[in-house]
Amino acid sequence: MAGCPLVFTVKGSYEDVCNILPKLQAPPNSAVFHYAKYCCPEMEVALPKNCSSCCFSNKGRKELPTLPLCHLPVGERVEIVNDRAYDAFMTAENGQNDLDVRLGFELCPEEQDFICKRKRYVAAALKKVLHLEEDLQDDEV
Repeated sequence: MAGCPLVFTVKGSYEDVCNILPKLQAPPNSAVFHYAKYCCPEMEVALPKNCSSCCFSNKGRKELPTLPLCHLPVGERVEIVNDRAYDAFMTAENGQNDLDVRLGFELCPEEQDFICKRKRYVAAALKKVLHLEEDLQDDEV
């Protein structure tokens, strides 16, 4: 009777949705989600809409979790569902540091250093051109 896969969804991840079969029906399998940690994504766990699994669809229906992923401990096993038909857990891992694409809304550290140096250079040039008596502050450049 417990033949419905669990549906794992991480909105904003590369994979978006993954179905995992119950342990009674298939050998253990896994899914990998790639996501940007700073977006504070959540993993939603659900049964398909057309599933009538005895474990999750009766009046005493167990609620399936929605898990925030931004505060997961790296490398530790976190249990999601532990049931007769389903045994689901997850482990968070840091991605590679040598990515070809950097994900983020702020400038990289090298660009921030360049801007700080450039502000000092521009401030000195403006002081000279505008014949100012006092040095300009960083927020004035």
